Amino acid sequence: MIPDSTRAARNPYIHAVSQIIGDTARYQHQNLADFQTDFVFDERLTEQGKLLSVWDAIVEDAPADVKPGLDATPSWARDDLVLPLQAADLEAWWLRRRWIEKLKGFDRLEYPWTPGNIPELACVHTEESLAEVKDKMSKVADDLELLTQIMRDPPKF
Repeated sequence: MIPDSTRAARNPYIHAVSQIIGDTARYQHQNLADFQTDFVFDERLTEQGKLLSVWDAIVEDAPADVKPGLDATPSWARDDLVLPLQAADLEAWWLRRRWIEKLKGFDRLEYPWTPGNIPELACVHTEESLAEVKDKMSKVADDLELLTQIMRDPPKF
């Protein structure tokens, strides 16, 4: 069961991180069966405690194809000390830039390097899917059974 479920259910950070972890673990299980993923996030102490407070419930309620990728508890590190976090921040900036170009019609800014063929795992939300997530967050804030169901079978986007 999810501890302090109403507070967790109202926190969009928990939903976003759960989605990222679930999607990544599912991708790993389907495509890289013997590959272990360590979930390392930028150091944010307030969110760290919030995620750790529901981590056991996330693992317990995860779908069967996601559980194999949830062996280790996530960790947090300073992005100025951990190179993969710097790379993730850089890639996030470029992904955001690409979306701004598409949505606002800006000219395409090219990478200052020659990009390689790096597999992409992305979850793109539409206005409707974000409204659906917001609606579910509001409902689960007062309904532990619904929260457990969503954790077991997260929406696919």
